[in-house]
Amino acid sequence: MKTAKQLEQLVVRLIVETFNRHHPEEIDTRSDLQDDLGLDSVMMLHLIVEIELTTGLEIPDECLSVENLKTVQSLVQLMEERQMEEIK
Repeated sequence: MKTAKQLEQLVVRLIVETFNRHHPEEIDTRSDLQDDLGLDSVMMLHLIVEIELTTGLEIPDECLSVENLKTVQSLVQLMEERQMEEIK
């Protein structure tokens, strides 16, 4: 199981590598995925797929809400919740 910090680093790395738009130091937990990082809905779905492939976590469609995909922190929290669910 990954820590919140490890998940945050993973999300930042995937954003940088997948979209080649930002440098890691430009992204923190408060970064808004749409407003600050310029990710549209298709790009966010692409990011979710990359997260699933990289971590093995399954993120169900019902978890893909605006609240869960608002900031880097909200995405990390979603991933933490999914890790806990998969342990059960």
